[in-house]
Amino acid sequence: MNKFMKVSSIILIFCLVSGFLVRFTYGDMVDKKDYEARNVNEVIVEFESRKTVKEGTKIRFKIYNNSKFTYLLTKARMKFENNIKNEDGEYINSSKLYLALDSANKLNSNLMLDGIEPNGDGYIEFIVPKGLELNKKYFALDSTKMEYEGNFAEEIPIFKFLKIPVEQNKGIWSIKALS
Repeated sequence: MNKFMKVSSIILIFCLVSGFLVRFTYGDMVDKKDYEARNVNEVIVEFESRKTVKEGTKIRFKIYNNSKFTYLLTKARMKFENNIKNEDGEYINSSKLYLALDSANKLNSNLMLDGIEPNGDGYIEFIVPKGLELNKKYFALDSTKMEYEGNFAEEIPIFKFLKIPVEQNKGIWSIKALS
């Protein structure tokens, strides 16, 4: 019995010391789910304006970066669905039209290269060509969408121009009506 008590005491002391060492070494380490709950990395997209320009119609969106990281836009496009009336008089989606981001626009290229600063905002613009008329006769404007993808990135202190992606983000923003 005496030998059993000694071995049990040694194992108990070893477990307690190990527990305190782990607690001291790792401290109040946060689980990934807790971190994500406290540090939300999200972007909010809002329709900003629509105006006629020489090339067609310019549609502008405002993007808010609600994170502590820089948001780099990697891809964005607008999606329009084409409607056709069938024999019953109902509209059917027959094809889709995609408008890519206007890469010649300096606003858009800055979002892709420099990004949106933490807790900042930026704009992206799409150009709808003059020959393309957006009306309810041909397109279901209620289902028009703007799809976007990007990365939350952290700048490396030594190399200011280099940003390392921390988390990917993509979303679809629905436009209720453009008219």
